[in-house]
Amino acid sequence: MPTLLSMTRSDKNATVFRCPGDPSPIGRAVHLARLAAFYPGCRRCTHRDDTADFSPKLAERLAEAHDTPPSPALFDDEGISGVLLNELTPEVARRAAVAFGLLLRQQHEAPAWPTVVLAGDGRRPSAPLVAAAARGLRFAGCHVLDLGQTTAGCLTFALRGSAADAALLVGNPGRIPWRATLQFWQAGRPSSRDMGLERLEVLYNGNLDRPTRQFGSLRRVAFETEYLDSLAEYYHTLRPLRVVLSTDCRPLIDYVRRLSRSLECRFFDHALGSEPLAEQIIRHEAHFAVVIDGNGETCGAVDETGTPVPEEHLLRLIARHLITAHQEQKDPDNTSEPTIILENETSTQTAEALAQLGYRVVRADRRRAEMVRAVEHENALLGGGPGGRLWYRRSGHVAADALVTSSLLLVILSQSDRPFSQVLDETAGPR
Repeated sequence: MPTLLSMTRSDKNATVFRCPGDPSPIGRAVHLARLAAFYPGCRRCTHRDDTADFSPKLAERLAEAHDTPPSPALFDDEGISGVLLNELTPEVARRAAVAFGLLLRQQHEAPAWPTVVLAGDGRRPSAPLVAAAARGLRFAGCHVLDLGQTTAGCLTFALRGSAADAALLVGNPGRIPWRATLQFWQAGRPSSRDMGLERLEVLYNGNLDRPTRQFGSLRRVAFETEYLDSLAEYYHTLRPLRVVLSTDCRPLIDYVRRLSRSLECRFFDHALGSEPLAEQIIRHEAHFAVVIDGNGETCGAVDETGTPVPEEHLLRLIARHLITAHQEQKDPDNTSEPTIILENETSTQTAEALAQLGYRVVRADRRRAEMVRAVEHENALLGGGPGGRLWYRRSGHVAADALVTSSLLLVILSQSDRPFSQVLDETAGPR
């Protein structure tokens, strides 16, 4: 007579697992591996509650992710977004890329063909979207420069360095594994509802007539070395700091490893769904942790006690460091007042504190396009606010670059042996 255990195993083995949209069945081991990795298709899977073999913490995270209703796909104020492979499909990416290519061709005089820098965030499920976007751009008569997987900061660096006309990033601006976005850049700036996206949406919903019988070219290019060289100045004479990296942005993790290769600093990966971040900070005796989104734009910080740092406090810490460096290097013939761009939602207290540091404070809308325009127009040292993106003007371009923020934190904490919480409280005040 079969035991209860053998019956349970037999019942599990008899179950057919098939990912939504896939033609072939998979084994339960593959099903569990995809479920644990927050595979996008699992949100529609009838077996998504099969979490008995997971830790209580991971099962709780999975339940939260699967219970979250999907957001409407496609156009928002800053690009196109949706559930990866369920709403934002390869066909959506291809059609959006065709529309973007047509928009660029309308803005260029014939016979010139626009050149577009294309990149992805490095997630395996994003790869079909990147390939579809490349086909769409070439179909529309654009030349494509394929960066492979990279961050938003490196992409904007490459956009200027390659003298390309535009850029497209297939990424994830948050930390939700099943979300994906398409972000567009035109004339060196991110697109927004009033800067190209409205016209792009019209083209997307219309008849996408092919403008030429020839496909545009596709060429693989690399700007990582030049980009990392521009950051190398931060990675000298640093303390042997211990840092926890909490991010799903694989290219950024690789960049940090390469920049710190010859240093005594140690970095520990904190994966989504693993032990709580505060526990990992304490276990590794880390000096601090950084929490970075999937595109490498937004950077948050957690001090050595596991206490999250408010976004405006981090802004004030970075702002103090930059204005001090600016004053030390100031050209005596340049009498201009250093400027900082603050998101409209930034508190009055933070604005007054920055003014006391010597900044001229200018406020702007928090959208990417508006912050870039304001930083460029005002020739500002920095931009930021409670949204968590800090905007830097470097190497002739403006970008929200989490790698710059985390690098500056290494520099700031290397100026003394004080703990992060003490440095922060002395600079930004009690939290």
